[in-house]
Amino acid sequence: MKLNYFTYCFEKFEDKSQFRMEINDFIKSSTSNEALPFAKQNRHSGENLYLLPVVNSFYLFVQTKDREIIKRIEKKDDEIKAYEIQSLLSKDESLGFASYVYFHPTLRVFGFASRVLSPKFTAFQMYINNLLVMLRIQDISFVVHPLKTEITKNQAMTLPFIGTTRFLVRKDSSLGESFKEFFLGSTNPNDLEVIESFEIIIKPASRKSLTDTIKKTLVSIEDDGIKGIILRGKQNLEDNVKDFYIHSAGALYDEIKSTEESKVFDEIKEKIENNVELKDKVEEYEQEVPEQMDDRIAYLYNPANWASDRVCLFPLSQ
Repeated sequence: MKLNYFTYCFEKFEDKSQFRMEINDFIKSSTSNEALPFAKQNRHSGENLYLLPVVNSFYLFVQTKDREIIKRIEKKDDEIKAYEIQSLLSKDESLGFASYVYFHPTLRVFGFASRVLSPKFTAFQMYINNLLVMLRIQDISFVVHPLKTEITKNQAMTLPFIGTTRFLVRKDSSLGESFKEFFLGSTNPNDLEVIESFEIIIKPASRKSLTDTIKKTLVSIEDDGIKGIILRGKQNLEDNVKDFYIHSAGALYDEIKSTEESKVFDEIKEKIENNVELKDKVEEYEQEVPEQMDDRIAYLYNPANWASDRVCLFPLSQ
């Protein structure tokens, strides 16, 4: 399971300008009992969306239309546990699916981990924007920004292990021309206008590595003909295998290996708090987007201000 990293901002509809502000307390308060009427209304693609607090900035993000799951979540009971809901979903996937969300304790970034059928980060973005609509905060939207990463050839040469490697070859390069003639028997532009590029995948034999082979290729290959290179490798031999990108940025992520629910949260916390690239990537983003306070959102940092006598709920259109 991949743990992808995102930073975030708000965007004004009027002029598309963006601004940053702290939302951890807003998120936490949105999961309180006072905010339960809003939780009951939050839907996407005909299914209910719920953000269930686990512990210390950890949340289970649930998408379901099963009435029994919905009843268990929506009961006003301080004893309801995210683990209980995840246990039910794990036993019967027809009931719904869940993803994991963890907000970094000091950086404005969150990790989002989801399995194949679990709700994606776009649904989480929709969850926040639904809250804004129900709060009648309709002049801004919540926007998530996937953090990306890439390495240089020189950095790739230091990797102790390289496995499956993909080369994206430009069709108009000399290398691309050779591939077109060899595989397609033609270099006529009219015959090949539907082709964007070529992708070459080199896979190692079982229990073998391509480390030396790929490093030799990186030294000899011409950069002009390559759109991007994706290496499956390790930064340290004891690490999990992950993707490294050359010439084209790819998603910044970590691999979560645990399958036991009790261990998944611990591994997510460990990965996000020890990822050495996160701080620099967040700082790069924050240099581009100014900070600004929106008092309407700050007002809702306090769970008590979600109560019906302090804020009005405007139902989502069906």
